[in-house]
Amino acid sequence: MSFNVCPGIDWLVGDDGKTPGYTFNLLTGCWGPQGTRKEPNHCPYCYARTFALRHLGRYAETEFRPTVHADRFVAEPPPGQHRIFACSMADPCGGWDWANYADWAGCSPYNVQARLWRYIEAHPQHQFIMLTKNPGGLKRPDVGEDLCIGETHYGDLPSNLVWGISITGSDEESQKRLETYLRIIRPGEPKLISYEPAFTWLPELSVVEPGIGWLIIGADSSPGAEPVEHRFCEAAVDNARLRGWNVWTKGRVIKQLGPYYDRENGATWPREQLPLPVIPAVEQCPMCGGEMLAGRYLCNDCERREMNKQTQGKSGPPEPGDDGYEVGCD
Repeated sequence: MSFNVCPGIDWLVGDDGKTPGYTFNLLTGCWGPQGTRKEPNHCPYCYARTFALRHLGRYAETEFRPTVHADRFVAEPPPGQHRIFACSMADPCGGWDWANYADWAGCSPYNVQARLWRYIEAHPQHQFIMLTKNPGGLKRPDVGEDLCIGETHYGDLPSNLVWGISITGSDEESQKRLETYLRIIRPGEPKLISYEPAFTWLPELSVVEPGIGWLIIGADSSPGAEPVEHRFCEAAVDNARLRGWNVWTKGRVIKQLGPYYDRENGATWPREQLPLPVIPAVEQCPMCGGEMLAGRYLCNDCERREMNKQTQGKSGPPEPGDDGYEVGCD
């Protein structure tokens, strides 16, 4: 199946502490932060690239080249309500053109992201989570042109999307990435910082508006990596607390540092998530008259038929379940 259940990704677990989260890779591959096809800039600790280069399933053909899998855009999420790590094997904001696995025309950065936003909006009961190291490549939804001033208006991101960045500390590249992200993210939109691997001090978050925010702290999972330092993680928790953010400490960090964040007071490492979306009401599909979730433009069946019309006659076999075992489950 296109959705891969991964109970080992602890920060995707349901509010009941049992329901596992999913990964869903509409896109795969990456040239790295500010990287290009001619001059890639891959992160040496990247688990996704390591997995892709094992050449399992589709990766035997695509390796880690940025690729869009058009046939997966008709896949339905699992029933119920879940946290879904979308594009866990890609950077959706890289700014590069994407190869066509299923020969879907028009794979410019803007078209790919517009299709992503449309898919996420069509499934409002789920919480989709995306991470990037190229926040400047975000393409917001185009909501039309203001004829009075001749400028295009760009809308908010889907309300059930948590879009964030990955940084490793206070190095120059991470600082610039955080500054860019804070310029682009809008007031009221949930904020996410994945502080992984935690190599150095987390930048000061005092410039961030208080409100809905999520900090995820992780360690380097590559073979032979040094353990994370307690002082970096402890300071990061304090930093996030000042802004009223939720904090999730990944299992590998706790395994390396022990259960206590504040040893003196016996406080354990926090494991807090952002709330799941409110499940919308049911309304009538305008095409077939059947039931659909409010906020969708068509029901599941009608949407699938319309999407199939767009890809009919295209090459590239739709092979469900060919990703193999999803990685990053620490």
